[in-house]
Order: sequence, then C-alpha cells, then structure tokens
Amino acid sequence: MDAVWDLKPHTRAKHEILRRYLAAWFPILKTISRTGLNYIDGFAGPGVYSRGEEGSPLIALRTAVEHVLPMPDIDFLFIEKNTARAESLRRAIAERFPDLPDNFSYEVFNDEFSDVCCTILDELDSNDKVLAPTFTFVDPFGYAGFPLNLLRRLLTPPSSEVLVTFMASRLRRFLDESHEECIDELFDSQDWRVAQGLTGDDRTQFLLSLYQKKLIDSTPAEFVLAFEMVGRDGNTIYWLIFATKHPKGCQVMKEAMWKADPTGTYRYFDSAAGVRRFVLDEDDPEWARQAQAEVYNHFRGKRVPVEEIEDHVAPTTFLWRKRKILVPLEDTGKILEVHGRDRRRTYPDGCLVTFAP
Repeated sequence: MDAVWDLKPHTRAKHEILRRYLAAWFPILKTISRTGLNYIDGFAGPGVYSRGEEGSPLIALRTAVEHVLPMPDIDFLFIEKNTARAESLRRAIAERFPDLPDNFSYEVFNDEFSDVCCTILDELDSNDKVLAPTFTFVDPFGYAGFPLNLLRRLLTPPSSEVLVTFMASRLRRFLDESHEECIDELFDSQDWRVAQGLTGDDRTQFLLSLYQKKLIDSTPAEFVLAFEMVGRDGNTIYWLIFATKHPKGCQVMKEAMWKADPTGTYRYFDSAAGVRRFVLDEDDPEWARQAQAEVYNHFRGKRVPVEEIEDHVAPTTFLWRKRKILVPLEDTGKILEVHGRDRRRTYPDGCLVTFAP
C-alpha cells in the first residue's frame, strides 16, 4: 500500500467526528485528572493525505493546540507498523508543529499497535501504576491487531474510552479456519462462529451486534454507540464503535456524530459528500416524539432527579434536549410536577420530576 493516498468522504466525516469529540474531551478531562491525559492513535497512518489533508494524528494535535481553553498535560502516542508511513508521520508532525507547547509531548512508534500498548501496560502493572485517562483511536484497515483483551486493559483506567473502526462487512468474508485464531482474539471468544452459518446482511449484523455486546460484557465499558459509514455503492464500509464508562461521554459523542449525520440515523453516505453539511437538524419532530415516548415509558409513575433522566437518554440514539423532550410531556400531563424550579417549563439541575402513572 502507498505511503499516502486520497482522502475519502467517509474518512473526512470520521475525522470530523473525532475532532469534535476531542475538542470536548480534552478540557472535560482536565478537571478530572491531575496526572494528565493520553491520546493513543493505533494504525496512525502517514499523517497526511495525497493533497496535504491532515490525518487523525495531526487532527488530534491541532485540536489540542488550537483549543481556546487551556489544555492539560497530554501525551500523544502514535503507532504505525509500516515504516514508510511512520516516517511520513514524523515528517508531517515536525513540519506542521515545530513548536509544540511544553505541556504536550508525542512519540511515533514504528511497531504493532498491540505490542506497543501491551509493553506500556505491562510496565505500569509491574510498578503498580495506573494509566492516566486515555482516549484510544483504533483505526485499522482490517480486523487484526486489536484483540478485545487489549481493549479491556485500555478501558480499565478511570475515564478512558476507545473509538474503533470495525469492519464487520469485510470481516464476514473471512470466517474460515485460516482466520479463526485472529477472530477469536478480536471477540475474545468463539461466539462469532455462529456467523459461519449465516449469510449476507444477517451475518454482518450478527458480527456487529456481537462485538458491541462483547465490549459491554467483557470490558469495563458500560455504553456503546455505533455509527455507520456507507460507500457510494450503498454498501457499508465500516462502523465507528465508541465505548465509554460514563453517560457524559455518550452525550458528547452523540453531539459529534449528529454533526456528521443531521438526520439522526447515525449513518454517513459518501454519495452525500458536498451536499450534506455538518449542521444539526433538530426540527424533525419524529425523533423528539420517540425520545418522549422512551423517557415516559421508562419513568412513568416515578419521581426522579432530572440528571437521572439525562443519564438514561445518554446511551440511546436520542440527543439530550430538555425542552424538546420534557416540555411536551409536561404539556400533555405526562409530567405531573417539577419540584425545585422557579418557572414552569424549565428543568434546572437538581430538580425532581414526577411522571404520571
């Protein structure tokens, strides 16, 4: 494969999601961690594309450098096993960021993603130390080299999260004996072998659902979101899968994903490149009606803090918009009382919301 290549529309959308999320994640975690933060970019690539567009490592650095708020100490770890691409990445960083702030450091590893991460984690374990809060972007071309047991370790430290490019549509073509060991590591089990008896979209959806389930069941992650990237031919290229332990992470990632897909379907189409803008469209009442039904059905007959409602909405596909969701419920009598507010149709932090039975 060439050291650099053309930037595809779905890759641009993926980078937009990453950039928007990191712009929120860096300052949020500053208030939590005294030991600084880590950004790990596995399968980091050459840093630039054929027309000079910046890749994910440079996007991460630029997001931190140009943020309007002061940033914490951040260590950037870029991992790329291909020597030509690793050298290209080093040159790109040196040329575009010749004077990084003192609180930022980076290193480019010309090695396997899993080997580098395991070495770092093993060294920390041997010294009874814990990895600082870490955002890990796992962006491979295939499905090998990022075993689930490694993601488990990366998700263990407080406030750590992963964003994975999961190529279920490509994976489904290689469910034979010669690939079984690699796929066993991907899922950390042999449960995926059920898919060998399935075909077409059924096989793809099974693999996608299983991977999301394994992230919840086999790692510290409590919430998982998926975003589909669709090629010009209408076929799925891959899914971005986000795993976090905190509902706030879900809220922020959903905001970033909705910028890439204003329809709220969590899908980006290459065919829409140049037509669809990164603008959130909340005027469609259908998602709001669905969100209202979800909230009411879950909380009917209960009295709960508004923060509990927000946390419930976090792992769903709905954005947290208090007025879009709660005002119609109150207007139709499905919310009976709100304790702890000064004005009707407002829902300040700490208020208690009573739902009709």
